[in-house]
Amino acid sequence: MFSSFLPAWGFRATKTINKTDNPTQLTQKNGEKTDLNDIVIELPSLSTTSKLILHPLLFNGVLQTMYYGSSGGQEGFKVWYGRELFSYKNGGISSLDWVIEEEAPELFKGKYNETLPENWPRLFPRTRFFTAEELENLKNNSSETKPLVVILHGLAGGSHEPLVRNFAELLTSGKNKDKFDVVVSLSRGCGRTKVTSGHLFNALSSTDDIHEVLLEMKNRYPNRPIYAVGFSFGALTLLNYLGTYANESSKLLKAAAIVGCPFDLGESTRFIESSWSGAYLFNKSILAFLNKLVKNNLNELNKYEPELFNKENLAITMAAKETRVFDEVFTSKSAGLNTADEYYKTSSSLTWIPQVKVPLLSISSSDDPTIGKFIPTELLKQNPNIVSVVTDLGGHLAFVTPSKQFWSVRVIDEFLEAMETTL
Repeated sequence: MFSSFLPAWGFRATKTINKTDNPTQLTQKNGEKTDLNDIVIELPSLSTTSKLILHPLLFNGVLQTMYYGSSGGQEGFKVWYGRELFSYKNGGISSLDWVIEEEAPELFKGKYNETLPENWPRLFPRTRFFTAEELENLKNNSSETKPLVVILHGLAGGSHEPLVRNFAELLTSGKNKDKFDVVVSLSRGCGRTKVTSGHLFNALSSTDDIHEVLLEMKNRYPNRPIYAVGFSFGALTLLNYLGTYANESSKLLKAAAIVGCPFDLGESTRFIESSWSGAYLFNKSILAFLNKLVKNNLNELNKYEPELFNKENLAITMAAKETRVFDEVFTSKSAGLNTADEYYKTSSSLTWIPQVKVPLLSISSSDDPTIGKFIPTELLKQNPNIVSVVTDLGGHLAFVTPSKQFWSVRVIDEFLEAMETTL
């Protein structure tokens, strides 16, 4: 039986800013004190005079999310990336996709063909590997002071996601041109990156991966302010990281932001299984991506974990209709746990929210059809370093405006600019 959850309908969304009662004091560049509450409530998109008008044809969370999932983003937000491969200490690699300036088609094509590793999957449009010389310049630039924004993408995504491209474009063009550098840190196996070990990403071990990337960025660029922004599953892993590595992250990051966070994977999974849209639309697409990830990398995974990653287990998840089956067979076991429910409980961010020490802005929608109404606003408010914004319309990651832009990234763009100019 499906859930009775009925999301709001319409295109004029309401915004609620959930402020902590005792915010941490922050020192401005002029020496005066301020706090996160004051910074957030003064953001143009969150002011009381600013209305949140969404696309009138996308009048509920399901339609908003369906549009987001089908919009592609390749043509709407023309961002170019240079790819760097990053090696983890416990084995395996991921990709770091850096925003680069637009290149003439022939020049880009030449570099693409020159740098694509042998037997490597074809990359997404406007993405290529760096040349050896470019990598050398990238890694040996310790005097750079330009702020760096590290983006963590969603479960089935990467740097090609429309929201990520929209955000990257906002941060590196127009008024922000030459103000920020942007790199998308891809989860293992995502964005057409090969899997070269027995490790896949999950909401637990990915916190270690995030820490390694951020530590590398700070060691490489000691003079840069660094910000981290997570979307969906990337929001969950970032939030878990900020709590797990509370002391370390407060030294590495100036601030962070999350959008569409599934704060409790157990609650999100139960909701998506019980709703019509979840059962027939979103669950299928998520499961298809996860199965494709294992299928495309089965030979390599099997070398390291043959008892786990094999054709028999893949056949089980390929025949499944719910993501829970994949988590039962693969995710929980690769995380060192026994069941999907154990994985969901252990990976919940509720344990870590109180530990966060980095100034954090959270944006959620209560009509999110992949998460439901479970947003721990009271728990978030108890942390003096967090401000959460909740809207009644917007869907999952979408917040699609009449101009087909994504409202949430505009808010975060304003937030990062305010943090840079104020502190």
